[in-house]
Amino acid sequence: MINKINKYAYWLILTFLIFIICIAYNQDYSVQTVFLTFMLSLGVCTFLNIIFDAIFRFQVPYYFHYDQDIFYETQWNWDWNIKKEILHLKPTCPTCKSEVFHQFDTLLHKTEFVCETCNKQIANVNSSHRNFVLESVKNSIVRKLKKQDSSF
Repeated sequence: MINKINKYAYWLILTFLIFIICIAYNQDYSVQTVFLTFMLSLGVCTFLNIIFDAIFRFQVPYYFHYDQDIFYETQWNWDWNIKKEILHLKPTCPTCKSEVFHQFDTLLHKTEFVCETCNKQIANVNSSHRNFVLESVKNSIVRKLKKQDSSF
């Protein structure tokens, strides 16, 4: 079991610690100085609390680093969102890294990946419907991540 740390207790203790050190260093016990010192130490601790909270709350999930792989002899690049959905999935040429265009032939039921920069056909996939390759690549990405981590 993981015990949660009450960060607000530490925030309050740090505020009073900074306040006491500043008062002891300054040795001016007038009401105005004590009040301003307390407000300044409260502001500094609040600022630090907000900064640390923002840093440790938004840590990039591990799967954000997995954004390219090779499927069907074609390099695929994509982005992620927080909901673990694949965005902007696009094929690229493994040789020149330029975007590859895919064409679906309805008569032959196949998808061809062609690099116009290299002037060559990258892959030829037999597929029964137009979005077969894209869905297959998305499923392969998710399957690969689930194999590495069952919580995905």
